[in-house]
Formats: sequence, C-alpha cells, structure tokens
Amino acid sequence: LIGNGSLNCVIIDIGAKSTGLNIIENGFLRLSRNLNVGGDTITNKIAESLRVSKIRAEQFKKDFGVSSATFIPDTIKPVLNLIKNEAKQLLTIAESQNLRIEKILLVGGGSNLPGIADFFAEFKLQVELGNPLSTVGYSKELEPVLKRYALSLPIAIGLALRKE
Repeated sequence: LIGNGSLNCVIIDIGAKSTGLNIIENGFLRLSRNLNVGGDTITNKIAESLRVSKIRAEQFKKDFGVSSATFIPDTIKPVLNLIKNEAKQLLTIAESQNLRIEKILLVGGGSNLPGIADFFAEFKLQVELGNPLSTVGYSKELEPVLKRYALSLPIAIGLALRKE
C-alpha cells in the first residue's frame, strides 16, 4: 500500500469478519488492533433492521453505503462508530508518541462501501482508499477485474512482493 515510502499512516482494513487497524511509521508496522466487526456485521444489522434477507441487505449496503441521504446509516452507525473510536484511540496513542500521522488508508472489502471515506473525514486527515495495485505491473486488459477486487488484495500483493 505504501511501497518503499516513509509514510506515517493508519491503515484501516475492513474485512468481512473483522477489522484491522494499524499504525504505520516510516513504512513499518508500529501498532496493530483488531475488532471483531466487519462487512458481514454491517450486512447483518441492515438485514435485522429492515427485516430482509442477507442477500438483499448486502445489495442495500452496496447501493446506499453510508450516504446521509438514506435510512440505512442509523442502522450501521454503531458498527462504524466502533471502528472510528478505535481509530481515534490509535491516533491519540500516535500523538502521545510524537508521531505525526499523514493520512488514513482504507482497504478491505468493506472499504467499497459508498461514502466510507467521508465517514472518517472528522479526523482532519487525508482519508483515501488504498491502492495496492500502484506498486505492481499488470496487463491493462486485467484492469477492470483487478480494480473491482483491489481493496481486498493488499495482503496478497504484499506477500507476493516480498524479497525473501
């Protein structure tokens, strides 16, 4: 995600079953936290509140995301607030160690949620979706497929790029 750069950032990896929050200092993992909530938790909350199937709830999640113009955000805000509060604690820890965080990178399948970057905007840091494809070469013919799954690939790409 950050290549060989000396970036100080927080990486929030919203997976299906869990969310990983990591402080990266000069390209190295400094602190890591894991939460037992993820994209499936959000889907389940939507299914419960709207009394719809999980398949339909998943589609609602993908269509509406965390846009304030819909009824879904109140349902999923507790889950996202849990992630946001953990990120807040990590930023407080970093600040106490005089570590200046430059940005927040969102990855994992849950980062495909429309409006998710705006949800974390209150931190007054640049919040962006990670791009694990930026450090690898690939055929442009593969681009549509790779971009669709890119946010779920940082760990696999990182392991593939190891020199050991």
